[in-house]
Amino acid sequence: NIISTIKEHNIKALFTEPQYTAKAATTISKEAGVPIYTLDPIVTGDSNPDSYNDYINKMKQNLETLKEALK
Repeated sequence: NIISTIKEHNIKALFTEPQYTAKAATTISKEAGVPIYTLDPIVTGDSNPDSYNDYINKMKQNLETLKEALK
């Protein structure tokens, strides 16, 4: 059903998160012929002043990934 839905709605990309396995997404990607992109919600890690810039930088990277995937 997922493959049919992707093709029916002309889905252009799949998104995964690094903290989860991409095994199912990889299979779906191959069968549907759509690329996989990774978005990092950066939900884990230290909460200190040094990590604040890491969060902003990761969100900027996610934005660039979205731009690439959705163009």
